Amino acid sequence: MTPLRRLTDPARLAWHLSGSVKDFWSSDLNLAAIELVDPQPGEVVVDLGAGLGPASVEAIGLVGPTGRVIAVEPSRTMRALLRLRCLGHRDLRAVDVRDGTAESLPVGATSVDALWAVNATHHFADLERFTAQLVRVLRPGGRVILVEEDLNHRFAQQDGQGHHRPHAIDVEALLVLFRSAGLTESSSTYGVLAGTTATVITSRKAG
Repeated sequence: MTPLRRLTDPARLAWHLSGSVKDFWSSDLNLAAIELVDPQPGEVVVDLGAGLGPASVEAIGLVGPTGRVIAVEPSRTMRALLRLRCLGHRDLRAVDVRDGTAESLPVGATSVDALWAVNATHHFADLERFTAQLVRVLRPGGRVILVEEDLNHRFAQQDGQGHHRPHAIDVEALLVLFRSAGLTESSSTYGVLAGTTATVITSRKAG
């Protein structure tokens, strides 16, 4: 997924896109994440770091006409491409594409039933602010799913050549933040998801 920061360098954006166009358009890992989130008809859900929307596209058919998928993406280019993608399909026009970051979610208080991020958490600048945002936007019982490939995946291979190098996630520290903020059922698992070795972090706002 696209890092939760602005990709202002065209060369950097081209590098990300060329890594694997398929993963930006449709990815087994994103589909598996949506299965874990299990969006229900009528729910309002957030795809954080949506990129070209592989998870948003899958979720819109699950929340149905009475639900809403909000795709939060900080890159202006990615937002434009996702909007173009959605314009080409009548059902996808319901995807609400918004500018925003993990630390400043562009959604109202207690308005979200579920939020997920795939391969984006290691780019969050401030996990405490992200946690506070989760507490603010989630409805009681609202759930969180964060899916992260191992940090040796292709987007972490760059060194000193002008590419952003993501930082490692302290999973236990993040879980402590969640629990301290009143989020419940906070846990993590490490294993194979959709053929990819990944960490899955889950939590829920107390209902």
